[in-house]
Amino acid sequence: MQQPDMMGQAVPGDQRQTQVLENAVESFLKECEKEIKERHHQKACELLDRAEKRFPQLDPIALAKWRPRLEALKIRILLLDLFPQTPNPNRQRFKIFSRDTVRPAVYDCNYDLCHLIREKVFCAELRIPYFIEFEQKLEDKAFHALVLVGDAPYTYSRVWIQDTPEGNKWAVLDRMCTLDVDKDQPYKHRGHGAANYMLECIKQFLAVNLLPNPNYHCNILVVHVPVKTPKVIEKLINKGFRFVTSLEDYKNLVERGDVPITYFHDGKVRVNTVHLYIPLPVDYSLLVNQFALANNKEISNGSPEYQEALEIVTNQHQKACEADLLQIQQYARVEMARAANPDNIKKAKEELQQFQLRQQERFQHTINQQQQYQQQLAQQHQNQQTPPPSSN
Repeated sequence: MQQPDMMGQAVPGDQRQTQVLENAVESFLKECEKEIKERHHQKACELLDRAEKRFPQLDPIALAKWRPRLEALKIRILLLDLFPQTPNPNRQRFKIFSRDTVRPAVYDCNYDLCHLIREKVFCAELRIPYFIEFEQKLEDKAFHALVLVGDAPYTYSRVWIQDTPEGNKWAVLDRMCTLDVDKDQPYKHRGHGAANYMLECIKQFLAVNLLPNPNYHCNILVVHVPVKTPKVIEKLINKGFRFVTSLEDYKNLVERGDVPITYFHDGKVRVNTVHLYIPLPVDYSLLVNQFALANNKEISNGSPEYQEALEIVTNQHQKACEADLLQIQQYARVEMARAANPDNIKKAKEELQQFQLRQQERFQHTINQQQQYQQQLAQQHQNQQTPPPSSN
């Protein structure tokens, strides 16, 4: 092999190695661009990573040549994340994400849309204070779901996993809302199946996408509905949901007539809700396959061993659902007792009054500042119009 001469010039062997690296980088970037055009996100990311790993070995001239193209492809992949497909302007589509499942920029972009919907419906329309609606602890660990028509989001819900020290897990859906629109709009959202579509998509997502993950796997979906929304509760009952406690408990709650919309617990004001549940759909054939793998068996469809395994996993799943439901009922009764506690109701009213007072003070302070600013402008204008005193 030739060595560098005294002037430090590159030998032909080094030139060949540099050329091979540069050709590899060029090839990976070209393939990445093709995958982006085909909207294959995962393959594009893999090719981009393979190209970027070779950048430290390039010489400065090649680095300056290929770096701009690398950065441009990164931006195109990010746009592919934000806009995964060209949406049909007349078709509903479902999107669900969390802080752990998408990139930070994608999360922030989609969460801003969710934030606007909730602020308009819950804070502006239902008068729920901002500090109650957005509880950061749940926001960070939850899945946020959107239903869009074209690029326009109009239905939102928050889904999170409740777990207990006993090991039980269940999915909780709360904060579901749909934007209202003017009557002259071509597409009216409320009352046209938006919530039903959202529920079906979430049930499928929980049952299929989260099933392999033991941290998220659950058997039951619980929906928290504000007590002041009887029409929503009636629609859920018609869809197969059942009260976590009992119908009598709900009737007793309604017949009281003075049910508070909020209560106070654990240092925070909370929305008073009714809990309904439904078992999530389950693929028993998948459970049979998992059973076979766990027991090192080969089970074929239709065989006696398959029927025996199917009966075993069905009984196990039913027992797991019953155990989860007992824990869910226990949690619901505890929350109902807290919501009915007069001290908690009184404390919640005091907190809300203080919040409203602070809001009024901030609003009045803003008005005073605007008035002072207007007075200053008027004074400046008057000073400009007043002629200077005569020198005589």
